[in-house]
Amino acid sequence: MPEIREIIFYGKSGDGIHTIADQLVQRLIRRGLYVISYPPEYDPERRETLAKIHVRVSKEPIHIRVP
Repeated sequence: MPEIREIIFYGKSGDGIHTIADQLVQRLIRRGLYVISYPPEYDPERRETLAKIHVRVSKEPIHIRVP
């Protein structure tokens, strides 16, 4: 079983948390790592609510597909 690191971002929606997570994912992919990112867990119509974004990183393919 591959070693998988999980990073969870917490923040308010509208504060750029999704942009920060996307930038991290792109940089990790460029380094040759396998990455899975899940969309924020919040209602998109609601402003300034708590958002939670899951990012998984591994040197081998990741087969876990749920946050």
